[in-house]
Amino acid sequence: MTSSGGGTGDGDGGTSGSSRSPRRFESASEERAHAAQREADAALTDDLRRLRALAAGLCQDARVGVDVAPGPWAFDRASRTFIVSAEDLRAAGVDYCAAVLARQVGHAKISRHGLLEIAFADEELGRLCVDALEVGRADAWIGDRFPGARAWLERLDEQGEPIDPALPDVVAFAIACAAPMSGRFGVRASVAQALADTFEARQAYASFAPKATGTPPTTAARARFRLEVAPQLPKGLLPPAAEQATLLAASAALRHAAAEILPVAEALYWDDVDAMQAYLMERPDRIPWARQRLEANDAIAVMRQLRRRGPLTPPQQGWVEELAQALVASAALAALPRRVLIREGLPEAGGRDADATADPGPRPSIWTPPTPYERALERLRDQVEALCRRLEAALLPSRRLRRRDGFPSGRGIDLRRLFAFEADPRRVGELWWRPTIPDRRDVAVLLLVDLSGSMSGAKAEAALLGTVLLAETLDRLNVPFAIQGFQDVLVPLCGFVQPFDDAARSAIGEIPQEIEGRRLGGNNSPSYNDDGPCLLEAAGSLLGQSALQRLLIVVSDGRPEGRRSLPKDLSAAVATVCSADPSLMLVGLGLGPQTEHVRQYYPNATANVAVDRLADEIADRLERVLLDHLRTGGAGPHPGTSRH
Repeated sequence: MTSSGGGTGDGDGGTSGSSRSPRRFESASEERAHAAQREADAALTDDLRRLRALAAGLCQDARVGVDVAPGPWAFDRASRTFIVSAEDLRAAGVDYCAAVLARQVGHAKISRHGLLEIAFADEELGRLCVDALEVGRADAWIGDRFPGARAWLERLDEQGEPIDPALPDVVAFAIACAAPMSGRFGVRASVAQALADTFEARQAYASFAPKATGTPPTTAARARFRLEVAPQLPKGLLPPAAEQATLLAASAALRHAAAEILPVAEALYWDDVDAMQAYLMERPDRIPWARQRLEANDAIAVMRQLRRRGPLTPPQQGWVEELAQALVASAALAALPRRVLIREGLPEAGGRDADATADPGPRPSIWTPPTPYERALERLRDQVEALCRRLEAALLPSRRLRRRDGFPSGRGIDLRRLFAFEADPRRVGELWWRPTIPDRRDVAVLLLVDLSGSMSGAKAEAALLGTVLLAETLDRLNVPFAIQGFQDVLVPLCGFVQPFDDAARSAIGEIPQEIEGRRLGGNNSPSYNDDGPCLLEAAGSLLGQSALQRLLIVVSDGRPEGRRSLPKDLSAAVATVCSADPSLMLVGLGLGPQTEHVRQYYPNATANVAVDRLADEIADRLERVLLDHLRTGGAGPHPGTSRH
């Protein structure tokens, strides 16, 4: 009895029993909370199971996964996992999320604008606008592939939320493009007009989708892919046929948007910037406060004050334009309702309930747009390959293959060594002979390019193409070469001793910027054209190379107009170079019409080279001069002898 009383009292026995069975002393509310949590966990597991089955069916891939995490929807391409917004699943339910998931599958299958260039005043805002346009295109594709999904997507389109009037107009336009019902709650007149002006164009944008059946592209489509899409992709990337069709459709959609939709959105952006400038310059004391709000990632507060102020006259001078642009962009991106737009890639930091110590697995590489050099090389790729094959034979002496003895394997057995082997078995590794290729001809090439202002525009692009062709060809043939430009001084781009790496290619790709006087860290003196002194300096560096044959090609379109030299200095420099060493060949190329004067200075010259023919002319000259000089064994026509 005592024991029984102790078990029901507040003594030690009762305390011990409480520690072993804690639930006996939980309140009813706590018990209900535990039960509700268990039910919620079970419901979440069931919802996830349904969404994972749906994703696998829509993608026709059992390896596709679905996870739930706080924050926006996303698609992790590395792990093939769709990230469902936990807020949406909790507030709107699994049926709503199934519809959004179908839309996200459409995005994952056909949205490729992240790989392509988008021309917009602010690149991130431009991509935001294309994100919004992609909603209609993704819906059209997934609805065509799975007609049953159309009812879900229509219900999504019937939903909408009022757009915050403080948002920049360009963002309000993007939200209304992605969620048409949101645009009907009432938007600013400028946004409503932009939506009306682009209605038909946005409808047409949705039609630029690849065939839902995954039909591979035709021969003509593959040719278009090489011309239109391949130059925009990372170097060396050649997707499979079905992916080429997807990229072609994405590229066509972007071109349509660039012509019909994005200019309207960009006009809204500049209106936002002008309004912000006017607001800041009306009272300059607002500028420090606006900078503080920008640093605090609260630019939307400045936008709200701007909207309350009402219309303002745009300023005549935009001396706070940079701050205004930063405020508009920050307000746009920070206040964007992320739910309505596609967000590909990894979820935000801390967005997934995963073990922090777990291996995150592979991550998608960060893509960067192709450089000007890479674009030029893509256009010239076939030409480079063909020229390499032709020059390969020219750079090898026309001698029979020599034979070298003493190898452990090879084409045949040396009988004399075989007899020696019978006397000394240790020489078993010296019985075979191999043919050896003779050494290449000893050749060095220097290209000197006019970088004065008269070379701007199409001529600059032609100079870039010609330079890339020569550099890539000679690099693959292991022929020493250098690339230099000239204005008032030599502008080094790639030297004889410098490795031909990304830095050298980047410098060559900046030829147009140097011609326009805006190259970062460049010489930027396009007003001058000191041909004579620069030619002498370049020839000196070429003569410093230990080579049997040397070729110096000068590309120019203007007369000498130097800061430190006269036309007569160029004539004297050419005469000096031509008489300096018989192994040096000097060639002048006059780029563009009305360049006959090039022949006055360069005896071995071609004038009036068409802009679109410069790369071909450099290739032809390189091949012809090398062949002529090699055929005569270095005793051919004197470098000063004219052939024209």
